[in-house]
Amino acid sequence: MEARLGSMLRGIHQYADTMFNSYQLTFFMDELASMVPKNEVDAKMIAALRDAAQRAIDMYGYLWFSGD
Repeated sequence: MEARLGSMLRGIHQYADTMFNSYQLTFFMDELASMVPKNEVDAKMIAALRDAAQRAIDMYGYLWFSGD
């Protein structure tokens, strides 16, 4: 998936840990909702990210991306 400059998705680092709080996740959810998947793999990834973000928001928690 391609992310535009300044987007929340672009802020997720491939080799470092990234964490969004529930406030930041509202912006992330808006961004995911506006994305048009290019294929089935992208569609599944967007759906999984939306589900994880919504769960974190509902629990007033954080969504942690672990870079490797």
